[in-house]
Amino acid sequence: MFSDRGQDLSLYGGLARVAFVLNETGKATGKEKYCEAARAATDDIVRAAKAVGSGLAWSEAPGIAGGGGIVLYLLYVAREFGSDLYSITAERAGDHILELATNERRGGGFRWVGFPAFPGLPKDAYLPNFGDGTAGISYVFARLYVETKKAINCCAT
Repeated sequence: MFSDRGQDLSLYGGLARVAFVLNETGKATGKEKYCEAARAATDDIVRAAKAVGSGLAWSEAPGIAGGGGIVLYLLYVAREFGSDLYSITAERAGDHILELATNERRGGGFRWVGFPAFPGLPKDAYLPNFGDGTAGISYVFARLYVETKKAINCCAT
């Protein structure tokens, strides 16, 4: 369903990171051409989103190193550029990430496999850390709430 393009768009090592740097460079230098390039890159990221479940996604990786990082970037640019399109896209991606939650067997709650099929690890490996797992995805939901005031219904999963 997804190509490698999803990772190429990420905040960790893809287009979202480049766009963030371009926008910050534009702000620091006062040269609008950098901010314009950031907007163009951001629009490319939005166009690359695929409808999945009840939301959007760029890859099978919902963690910060994948789609979760793109959500964080879109929330940043929604504020920077004053665009509802970016916050709405972030919300829709959050809807899909929520769908990927599974029940945590040890102590209740939910968990996410933030980076499926991580190279060299067993298919069912669980990474609870910030970049690839539940800790980072929880932060994405916290930022989504702070920026949009939209509460999620995590108990419906």
